[in-house]
Amino acid sequence: MTTGTGTYTNPILNADWSDPDVVRVGDDFYLTASSFGRAPGLPLLHSRDLVNWTLVGHALERLEPAGEFTSPRHDCGVWAPSLRHHDDRFWIFWGDPDQGILQVNAPEIRGPWTRPHLVKAGKGLIDPCPSGTTRPARPTSCTPGPSPAPASRTASPATGCTPTAPNSSTTAS
Repeated sequence: MTTGTGTYTNPILNADWSDPDVVRVGDDFYLTASSFGRAPGLPLLHSRDLVNWTLVGHALERLEPAGEFTSPRHDCGVWAPSLRHHDDRFWIFWGDPDQGILQVNAPEIRGPWTRPHLVKAGKGLIDPCPSGTTRPARPTSCTPGPSPAPASRTASPATGCTPTAPNSSTTAS
């Protein structure tokens, strides 16, 4: 929080905001973080100065598939999300260690957000990092494969990825 003297006091966010990811859109900054097995999930924060943050909502109303989360689970859910802005939409990709890479998107940070879309099924697929500037991003935690243009806004830009070998580096095109 700012002190009024141009300085700030750590911690800026006084809570557990695991695996934060920030994107800048114009003069605004937006942040999301891991929510693991908690719902609502994917907290969304806004700042103009990277110091003062306001919670503005959540991208997930519930964890899916619902049957997997009928009782508390601390070992799955939303891990290490990546927040991006492209083509006038916000995109969030995350890994669920039991399901694979999932994605939601929305025209505004406050929503409405799409339902989760499974981009790449597979156990242990976590830490996606979308990149790209000319179309919606592909996670770079996957090796790019043939990826036709998405048929709709809920389609995944990462269709066709295959898991990379541990300790290998890839660059999405």
